[in-house]
Amino acid sequence: MNGKKYSIQRTVRFSKSKNRYLGIGIILFFLFSLGIISFSQEQEHDRIKHEVSVTGIIIPLFAFDSKGNPVYDLQKDDLKLYINGKKAEINSLNPIKFQYEQETIKKIKEEKVKEAEVTKKAPKAPGIQERVIFLVLDTMYNSFYGLKNAKKIAKNLIENDSFGGEFVVMQNSLFGGLKLMGGPETNKKRLKKYVRKISVLPDRNPTVEQFDVTVRSIPNPNADLNLLSKREERKHAKEKIKFFVDFLSQLKYSLQSIEKPKIVILVSEGLPEVLFFENNPYLRQNVSYDPTPILNIKKLVNEITEGGSMIYAVYPGRNKLYKEKFNFAPLGKGELDMGEFEETLDSIDLPIARTSGIESLKAISVGSGGRVFDGNSERIVKEIQKATSAYYELAFSPGTDTAENMRIKIKCQRKGVKINYLAQAAKSKTYIDMDKIQKKVFALNLVMGRKWASIMAKMEKTAYQWQNNEKKAIQVKIPGMMKGRSVDIFLVRFEEGFKNLDISMKNKKVSDTEIIEIKEKKDNQSIYFLIIEPQSVICLYNMIK
Repeated sequence: MNGKKYSIQRTVRFSKSKNRYLGIGIILFFLFSLGIISFSQEQEHDRIKHEVSVTGIIIPLFAFDSKGNPVYDLQKDDLKLYINGKKAEINSLNPIKFQYEQETIKKIKEEKVKEAEVTKKAPKAPGIQERVIFLVLDTMYNSFYGLKNAKKIAKNLIENDSFGGEFVVMQNSLFGGLKLMGGPETNKKRLKKYVRKISVLPDRNPTVEQFDVTVRSIPNPNADLNLLSKREERKHAKEKIKFFVDFLSQLKYSLQSIEKPKIVILVSEGLPEVLFFENNPYLRQNVSYDPTPILNIKKLVNEITEGGSMIYAVYPGRNKLYKEKFNFAPLGKGELDMGEFEETLDSIDLPIARTSGIESLKAISVGSGGRVFDGNSERIVKEIQKATSAYYELAFSPGTDTAENMRIKIKCQRKGVKINYLAQAAKSKTYIDMDKIQKKVFALNLVMGRKWASIMAKMEKTAYQWQNNEKKAIQVKIPGMMKGRSVDIFLVRFEEGFKNLDISMKNKKVSDTEIIEIKEKKDNQSIYFLIIEPQSVICLYNMIK
């Protein structure tokens, strides 16, 4: 590629055992226990391997025509890439086809068999690319009707999936935060069982009478008391938005550690638009815009896109609740508007639409580069599958002068083709710039034998000695390159099946020998130690037996 050293490794190879998907759930479970979420994969535990080719940045992209049908033959020359308003070179465009019709896959298999018979070779089933699909069902803002419809949509998405996607079923609730119900999983029966377990607790959502800033209040003897009560309720409603955003933002760490194609599907009735405005309770003319909710939405968009994924939002509520549709026809109801105007999170106008949250969903999805779906549940499922079938990975190398946060704009020059793509990205952090949670996830990925983004860790298996017969501490000899430097020391513990996972971490300056306290080791417990020098990312490790 013009003499530049550039390589991309995107495929994570999984074990063929029945525990194939257990590992991703391990880090998910670990980060749930910390209030943060992430991914991992089960591997052999007698050694650690870590190999990463430093690459450019991958931008996920979906292509479809004006009727919503997937476009599979997009070429690199059809696209123009702009980073922070400046034209950038596209290194490669890698197409990945996600089949969504059983008949299509059956036809491909039959063609493969016929071809094999002609060449007298054993027939092989065509390889179908896997991806991870996060199905997030919101119970914070879904009504009982909305949740019932959301579960129906989720089950239909699972049932009609025909390309072997791994689903992660999650619930976002006010009382439990972002909760892993199950997955990653391909077994449709188990996945639908996870969906059935999701329930909503009775909660008071904002109503027209409570917060509608277009309704003139009628004076009454208890006006001051009512006003104070409404202000408190509104304050709690605003705090609820912050919880909603904070919980969903935790997905970033999961997404960062997945190299496979990934997508987040949020099924929610969204944030009531009445919360986006402030008012004088007696004067209609004094309605004013409150920027706090949209700032929270921008935070959510930043976190998810930093993880390398778009958000596809699904509105499961009653469509009659909102007055204004999008500025393009919903999928399945005529052709999409292919005009020049391109919406961004900053250009979205949030109208006063009473209790509907459709516009907030639009802000979340459009801000990340995704789309909103609404209407009949069967049509929603069909259109999501069509819209996410033609998947591409666009790769480019950011220059040294490129800002840390990159606004992405991709223009498609082919007439009649529309694209959805990641709207913004951030340069990969070096190990030394990671926060504590990310470093723990990084260490756990090393234990699992998985690679991490663009960081090359220099792994060195190191001998250790027990300090005494009590076996409560080990001694590790520190090589000269690490002596006198501050290092991160990790102790990773887990039982069979990665139960009771625990990761401890400390930073200290080391000399010739480092003593690591074990305290206690159970018979069925596996323990790893890792010593990582932050600047060089040299990692000393071993399994303690």
